[in-house]
Amino acid sequence: MELFDKADRLGMKWISNTEGHSAWLHIEDRSYCIVRAPLIWYSEQPASTVEIVTERDKLTVELESVFRDSSTGRYVHIKDITFFVQMNSDSVYVVTPKSGDPGDLVWHLPIIYNCPFLPPCHLSLHVQAEPDALLWESWQASLPEITTDLSLPSELHVLEGNTHRSYMDTFSMDKGLKNQPLYPKVREESPHPYLIAQRVVARDAVMNLAQSADHSVIKLGDIVTSRTVITNTGSTTCMYVQYRTTLPECARLVPGTFVINGIDVPMETDSINVITVILRNMPVGDLLDVSFKMEIHKESEIEKFYMSSVLDYHFEAVDGRLLIGNQPSNVVEFIWGEPEEASAPPSEAEK
Repeated sequence: MELFDKADRLGMKWISNTEGHSAWLHIEDRSYCIVRAPLIWYSEQPASTVEIVTERDKLTVELESVFRDSSTGRYVHIKDITFFVQMNSDSVYVVTPKSGDPGDLVWHLPIIYNCPFLPPCHLSLHVQAEPDALLWESWQASLPEITTDLSLPSELHVLEGNTHRSYMDTFSMDKGLKNQPLYPKVREESPHPYLIAQRVVARDAVMNLAQSADHSVIKLGDIVTSRTVITNTGSTTCMYVQYRTTLPECARLVPGTFVINGIDVPMETDSINVITVILRNMPVGDLLDVSFKMEIHKESEIEKFYMSSVLDYHFEAVDGRLLIGNQPSNVVEFIWGEPEEASAPPSEAEK
């Protein structure tokens, strides 16, 4: 049974009580959002009701049915607790049965989260829907078709009986994802798993925007040349590229000065003084040099202000779906006023 199967900027955190009574859930990545968190627990006797306790909250989880793992005879329970984990994302977790021996219960909590600072990946999490279900077959059949001459890092987790096995590997993708030599080895070690989770890092477009201006101290009537050098430093083509930059309120675009790689491009700003232009697809290593002139046509109301550019783009994930990227440039600072004149060296009479 598929619990999660998606390509995006995703990470996976795994906590369990296999090394103690409790476990600390802490995600190091910034600006993350938890999107799926299934709790898996198993015991010698049915334990369909458990209590989850953190420093801030507590939850009683009740299940109507469980299944018995044929390889160990233990009872396996699986329940999605995503909302609870979202509210308790930096906490120590303790899970105990409402009845029976607490030491008899073993639990795992894989957490899938989204973070804009992560590389794109394909992440799948499948669980066994019933006893003796053929999980390996259904999981491998659902894997996306991926073929590339690049090697992609992979993280694989398998639960079988009371054993959690994890594998960190780098896949050579020239024969595709479904034909990895790691899979037969893992399947031999865990022939009857009830959970398989895998994260395969995808190719990524990494864009570099270098913003500059020919001078930073400005006054009324100045003509300033702004330049943005855009380079695809990633490992896949950047597609449907849109460049945006906002001119300062005191400036206006000089007609006929917008240039891309030496070619004049007709351009106007919109009602809020923004330049927006669609660029070409950018293969790996490609460079675009964007420049234009702006006239300082009125007094600035502030002494110091800033300017940068932003790139919006798409790129292919491992399963062929387009993902969205967004990359700002560095910031250029402008100061209103006359440049300070260098003081002249003292004359012989002044010495």
